[in-house]
Amino acid sequence: MADGKIAAVGSEEQIMTLHNNDTELIDLKGCLMLPGLHDAHLHAADFVHNMDHLACDHVHTIEELKTAIAGRLKELDGGWLLGNGLPQVLLDDGLTRHDLDEVSPDVPVVLVMWHGHGCVANSTALKLSRINSDTPNPPGGIIRREADGSPSGVLEEASALQSVFTGMRCFTSDEIAVKLETMQRIMNSRGYTSYTESTVGPANNIREGGASGENCLSAYVKLAEQGRLTCRVAVGFYSGRNGVQCYEALKEDLDGGKVPTSPDENMLSFHMLKFFCDGVETSHTAWMNDEYADSPGNYGCSCFGPTGLTEEERVAELRKTLKLAHDRGFQIGIHTVGDRAAHEALEAIIAAYTENPRKGVRHCLIHADNFGDYNDLFRCPEYDVVISSQPNLAAGMFLRDAECLNKKLGARLAPLRTLIDHGVILAGGSDNIAGDFHDWREGIVSAVTRISTDGKPYHPEFCITLPEAVRMFTYNGAYQELCEDKRGSIECGKFADFTVVDKNIFEIPLEDVLSVKVVRTVVGGETVYKADGE
Repeated sequence: MADGKIAAVGSEEQIMTLHNNDTELIDLKGCLMLPGLHDAHLHAADFVHNMDHLACDHVHTIEELKTAIAGRLKELDGGWLLGNGLPQVLLDDGLTRHDLDEVSPDVPVVLVMWHGHGCVANSTALKLSRINSDTPNPPGGIIRREADGSPSGVLEEASALQSVFTGMRCFTSDEIAVKLETMQRIMNSRGYTSYTESTVGPANNIREGGASGENCLSAYVKLAEQGRLTCRVAVGFYSGRNGVQCYEALKEDLDGGKVPTSPDENMLSFHMLKFFCDGVETSHTAWMNDEYADSPGNYGCSCFGPTGLTEEERVAELRKTLKLAHDRGFQIGIHTVGDRAAHEALEAIIAAYTENPRKGVRHCLIHADNFGDYNDLFRCPEYDVVISSQPNLAAGMFLRDAECLNKKLGARLAPLRTLIDHGVILAGGSDNIAGDFHDWREGIVSAVTRISTDGKPYHPEFCITLPEAVRMFTYNGAYQELCEDKRGSIECGKFADFTVVDKNIFEIPLEDVLSVKVVRTVVGGETVYKADGE
């Protein structure tokens, strides 16, 4: 290695002829060295922030939740009680503000759903945020109501979720920087050398104290300036106001210089703009062509644009906004779960590209492999559109989605084999936002086995090979970031970013991949993590 880059690749005999007295020799003792691992879709700032809060992901009943809240209240020293990872099953069982009020009548409580697209709040939190019977649904959001019109405490999608945090203190950029350093060390210990920080910017200034708002942008810049980053980061700039995205807000943010300038493009970049076209299927907010099987007449909806727009006007607003992003030279990263959302987002991207055929733009559909129509997704290679995929997340939802939507749609969930065979580039990520950290090991095993929650492979015809799965979390991650010429594989001239694991994952039983140990993580030739005893 030289200047943080790979100087030569070859056999041990060949490499040993190149060293001198100043060369540091590291014996990997038979361990496997992989190209540096990349998470192509991660909410890092939110994840590390949520580590301080009540973890609800292992709670199974409303009574268990009440017990967990009561225990946390004893530890709380003022302020709000925040929780994360709330399972969908509790909402299915009828969880409302009244359940939370029973155990916490005075302390404001907000519990964010596992997918980050909604929450349940108690009456005190709603009162402090001035959410009552007269409060209308915000643009793209839903305030669930009781029979008398009063809020039930369930709020869905970004604009509604964010409205309940208006009474919270905001974090400073210095406070956020300390948390981000902690998150980077966690990433290094999991073998990651880089990641896509998917949603940070003005649209999140209110959410949970602005942990992923503008102060987070400043924190990342500060860490880069001071050489404190131990992972390379591509930030998805999230423009908007209180979770509401539209053309005017984006234009104002771009014209006002809200997108930061990086002090070191190789360690920190702001080339992506993050958008949300729709929500999630478990809340019936993913935008579908067909009605939900468990909610007849409901097709979901687009959450894009200001309030009061018709469906046609919302599509027009989306096209206008994405064209602005494209014309200003940014990469588009857009959340599209439903097949209607994937279609409209891709049509908008193609229209912008056709009118202004920029090279090397590489826009990205996030989650589109969930329910995107094949006729749409097969067009991605023609326009160099990448799909950001989360195999582990899909595996946990196979069976529920088949019931929520219909068997036809459920059967095509995450058809990775078919997409790869048609030339679609899939970048692998986790979508971690709270709770247990699901890393690349679970991701590649899920992509190769498609084992569902019942322990059986779900439509195994869509399984991919282990090398293809590893490529999703290495080279394809770099490809998504427009950095495949700099990293993502072990080649001369590329950055010396490596992940070393204790077993050769290509020679052991696939189930054993989950237990392989990361022994060393190297970024730019510098060891940023080394396991104890190594």
